[in-house]
Amino acid sequence: MNRPGTSLDTFTLHTEDGDVHAEIRLVTADDSSETLWHYENDRHVLTHPAKRCNNCANVITSSHVGGQCYECAQAEGRGLHLD
Repeated sequence: MNRPGTSLDTFTLHTEDGDVHAEIRLVTADDSSETLWHYENDRHVLTHPAKRCNNCANVITSSHVGGQCYECAQAEGRGLHLD
């Protein structure tokens, strides 16, 4: 399947109904706006504006704290502290 944009993340979710093969793609429009396209089992299921970390400018695809990705927030001593 030919999909737009660049693949950022692929993973498999294991559910009681079976595995879900997921992919997140970054798509840049002609006006330079960025969106994230989410696929599940080769089906496009969701599109939303992309968000970039205020520190490192990486696209945030999962954990984030405010305007920062999880890694930058952790480096500053902020973020989730799970024991």
